[in-house]
Amino acid sequence: MALKGVLLRIRLPIIVVMHIAIVIVSYIFAFYIRFDFMLSQQEAQIILRTILVLILVKGCIFYFFNLFSGMWKYVSMEDMWQILKANSAATVSFVLFIVFTHGLIGYPRSVFILDWVLCTGFIAGIRFLSRSFRERFIPIKGQKR
Repeated sequence: MALKGVLLRIRLPIIVVMHIAIVIVSYIFAFYIRFDFMLSQQEAQIILRTILVLILVKGCIFYFFNLFSGMWKYVSMEDMWQILKANSAATVSFVLFIVFTHGLIGYPRSVFILDWVLCTGFIAGIRFLSRSFRERFIPIKGQKR
C-alpha cells in the first residue's frame, strides 16, 4: 500500500517524463524511417538543433490540452480526440517555428508527418495499453474474475 501512495504522489512527473520520452523517440524514429535507418551527420545535426524546441512546443501544447491529467484506466474515444487535437496543434506549431526560424531548405518535410503519426500512435497506444492491462489483470473491487 505504501508503494501505491508513493506512485500516486509522483504520478504527474512520471506522466510528463513519459510524454517527453515519447516525443523524443517519435521524432528520432521519424528521421530514421525517412532515411532508411541510416542517418548522416547532417540529419543528426538537424535533430540536435530542433529537438529541444519540439519538446517545449509539444510539452506546452500537451499541457494546454490536459494530456498530463486524467485517469488512464478510464481512457475513452474522447481522450483519443484530445490526443489528436493536441498533437496536431503541436505539429503545426512546430512546423511554423521551423519555417520562420530555419526555413524548410534542408529539412525533410516528411518527418513532420511521420512524427505526427508516431507520436499520436505512441501516446494513444500507451493509454489504451494501460487500460487494457488494468481491465485484464487488475480486477475492480467486489468483482470476481
